[in-house]
Amino acid sequence: MEGRCFDTSGVGEKSLEVIFSKLLFAQMYLPRSSATARLLKMNYLPSDTDRGYFEAVIEHGWDDIYQLSQKLVRARDIVSCVEEQPEFVEGHVEESHSVVHLIEGDLQVVVQHDAWDDVRLRSRGLTYARAVAGYLEAQLKLAEGHIEDAQSIVHPMRWSYGGVGWMPWILSHVCGHWRLLVRNSGRLWTRVLLDFKRGEPLASSGHGTPMEPSTNPILLALIPFSHRFRTMTMDAGGSLYQFLSACKMPFTRLHTLSIGDMSYHLFEGHDTEDPYHDLTLDVFAFVPNLECLQVSVVPLRCFYFEPLTLNAVTRFSVSLYSQWTTVFSLAVRMSRLEYLDLTCDCDIDETEDGVGHVSIPSLRKLVLRNPDSRQNIPIVWDKVDVSTVSTTILLYKGEFSVVAYPRLFVSAGCITELHVHIGEESEHFDYGDSSIDDFLRKTPNVAVFCLQTSRYCPKLFQRFSQDPYFLLKLRDLTFVCMGYVNAKHNAGFVDAVYIRTVDPVFHRIEKIGICLLPSCATDITRHKWDVVFRRNKVVVGIGNSSLCCYEH
Repeated sequence: MEGRCFDTSGVGEKSLEVIFSKLLFAQMYLPRSSATARLLKMNYLPSDTDRGYFEAVIEHGWDDIYQLSQKLVRARDIVSCVEEQPEFVEGHVEESHSVVHLIEGDLQVVVQHDAWDDVRLRSRGLTYARAVAGYLEAQLKLAEGHIEDAQSIVHPMRWSYGGVGWMPWILSHVCGHWRLLVRNSGRLWTRVLLDFKRGEPLASSGHGTPMEPSTNPILLALIPFSHRFRTMTMDAGGSLYQFLSACKMPFTRLHTLSIGDMSYHLFEGHDTEDPYHDLTLDVFAFVPNLECLQVSVVPLRCFYFEPLTLNAVTRFSVSLYSQWTTVFSLAVRMSRLEYLDLTCDCDIDETEDGVGHVSIPSLRKLVLRNPDSRQNIPIVWDKVDVSTVSTTILLYKGEFSVVAYPRLFVSAGCITELHVHIGEESEHFDYGDSSIDDFLRKTPNVAVFCLQTSRYCPKLFQRFSQDPYFLLKLRDLTFVCMGYVNAKHNAGFVDAVYIRTVDPVFHRIEKIGICLLPSCATDITRHKWDVVFRRNKVVVGIGNSSLCCYEH
């Protein structure tokens, strides 16, 4: 066969141009971005017509992505085949012809060329094939972008396609209008025009990684809106906060601030430099309306707060890890603090550093969280003056969390509401232990008691039904058992609440919450449960633990 130049080289009955043209120019439905831009400019819920249009965009878009993906696979197969052909030809230059198999769908074409010319032709064909594959990749990304735009209208809270490594920012009206999801795409962000005339406060939420490349441009775009933020949630890396610390953003209307770092696990267990060693976040120094402050992972030493900001805070959530002194020194300066949520992951050595008894006169609710392999709740409890605390929540979570209750040397009569949540794998958990008995006996005014555990506790309910002075003033009992409860345990629970309902020696319980409807295997048990159900307000949760009203 006579050698030919590339632009007319034969491939059986077809040419390379024919094969690639079929890949490139097949008719496909691509959504119009102008319609997306029009709706993004308006801060209203999409109409039924608009929603139907964008749902069609999403449906057709996935078909487009599938077709483009198939074409891209074929194009890459051709590239691989053409890449291998020169070596094959050079190894068989003595032969008069060479055979190459190119697969296009189910079609197999046999290519025959002069061996000497194939080297030149395939070199030029390889350049063309790679260009086609690159073009298809670009079209695939474009189709994915159209779907993302449409999903931000129809499903505003949906994560971006692919989801990994993206940093979405959410701007929303607190009044409940639809939320606009702005991803790390400059193309999309440039089309977003908020209606300045509305003036409602906004909520911002950002999540990302320390190396997120588009964090800074998005933050630059958000800076003009900072005076309208009511809530701000950031869960990103050190580089974002380094950039944020250099910004001058007035947060005069900020009500809730949550700062964390979802990527800090990258630094744990390694001899890596602390990513926050030189970070100073004074951008939140003056936030006069800040009521809720939640900080995790990012150390408090990086922040600076004006006294007016601290005096406005009523809810404070933070970890004690490596900042025992800092946490309590800030807490005592919050004159309106009512809710204190502490993760008790401090080291024992830290607890001996110059912090005496901490008194917060305005404190009403105390939450203590016990992480894995710790038993620090009693230590933290001893440091905080609980004489004004009316609600206590003890959370023992984690696979190896050790259940250790606070030691009460005097009666804590101020506590009227008690929640205890014990994780499924918590160690050293036995309700026959004297520590829980002593703790409950020293809280005589508890009217609301919520217990969630993985094991049934027969001794507790036995005491509950026999001792009229045990939880004397209880009015509201919630019990959630995530483990197996047999018929005997069911009967024991029914007996306990029945006695508390009908025996005049006890103050009657008014509300009972349980996660599973007790099994009434006998007529006696069935009768008792019927009495309980008729005389009390009973809330039953089936197969879940939603009855425990924990504040997170």
